[in-house]
Formats: sequence, structure tokens, C-alpha cells
Amino acid sequence: MALVFSAVVAQAAEPWKADLAIDPKTLDEVSAAVSGNDDGYRLFLYRDQVEDRILGVFALPTADADFLDTSRPPVLTVDDGPAQQLVRLSGELKSVGFLVWGGPGAPLRGTLRDLMNGSSVVVQYPLYGGGYKETSFALLGAKQTIAEVLSIPLEVDPAAQALAAEKEKALEACFAVEKKKPRQRCIDRLGECGSTALSSAAEFRSCLDTK
Repeated sequence: MALVFSAVVAQAAEPWKADLAIDPKTLDEVSAAVSGNDDGYRLFLYRDQVEDRILGVFALPTADADFLDTSRPPVLTVDDGPAQQLVRLSGELKSVGFLVWGGPGAPLRGTLRDLMNGSSVVVQYPLYGGGYKETSFALLGAKQTIAEVLSIPLEVDPAAQALAAEKEKALEACFAVEKKKPRQRCIDRLGECGSTALSSAAEFRSCLDTK
């Protein structure tokens, strides 16, 4: 059966705000950064108090005739950035829970930081029976709200962000090595440099070159 894709064009009816939401796993009330749009879709982010990670929930309008595919994750696209397929953690026919940041601590890069720094986010969600639809949320006020509710620093150190990007790039290069032993040597070299107190991407590259 061919997949059907249709777009639902909507923007947030209100800025992001701090509110209480229900953790779909524990059914407890949690403090969350919350957004909704004119069509009744909801998106909220909260901190998992047990595992100290940031989770998200996307929910369809209650009266919506669609149902979610409970086996496939949603995909987020912030502004003109790449599509980010999320790790699905929980959900039902009207809502889905997903991992945003594995924590602990605060992200220097990735989905959560993109949401904090972006202007809008498109959520592509899989439909029960096949196909996808999408809806969008403005990110007005998201940065301040996420920082306050989830205890995330508003800004990141550019040097630390560049170092994190360099480590990600180096790790991807290691995984691209086809042979097992050279690949493991590459990963071990990363581990040795990663455990050293380095303050810049240039220092990290220099460490790798000397190993």
C-alpha cells in the first residue's frame, strides 16, 4: 500500500509556557514546557526525575479522527535543519512519548538545543494504517521556558559546543571504518583523548594526531 503524506499547516496559538502535564509512563503530574497550536495539537517537554533525562510528548487533538501508529516514532524538523527521527519510548493512539536528551546535565548540541534556538518546529507523525501527516509549532518563548522549567542553561560556551561537534565527527569517522580491529583502535583513541581535560576542538584534534 502506498504511503500517504499530507500536511497540516498550523502555527502555535500561544507562546511556550510553564505548566503541569501528565507523564504518560507514571501518570504523575510533572512540570513541563508546553506548546499548542490552532488545530489543537500539543507538544510538551519535561525532565524524567528517575533517569534524569529530557522527554517529550506529542498529542493529537482529542476530537481528531486520526490515530497514531504505535510502532513508529515521530520526526522533528527545526527551521531548515535536518529531519530528526526520535527514539519512541511510549504512547498510544492519540499521543507518543519520545527521548529528547539522554542527560544527565545539559546538551551542547542536538534536538533540545535546536528547539531552544529555533523559530519553528514541524512534527511529522505516523498514522495508524500507514502514511504520515505533519503539523507545526512556533518556538516563541521556547528558549526561556525550557531553560526555566528543565534547568537548562540559556546559552552554551561556543568552544565547548565546537569541541562536542568535533567529538561527534570523530566518532562517526570511527564507526565508518569497516575492519573491526582498526575501528576499535580508533574508538579507543577517542576514549583516551575524551578522558583528557581538553578545552577546545583544536586540542582534541591534536590529541588524536599524537595517539
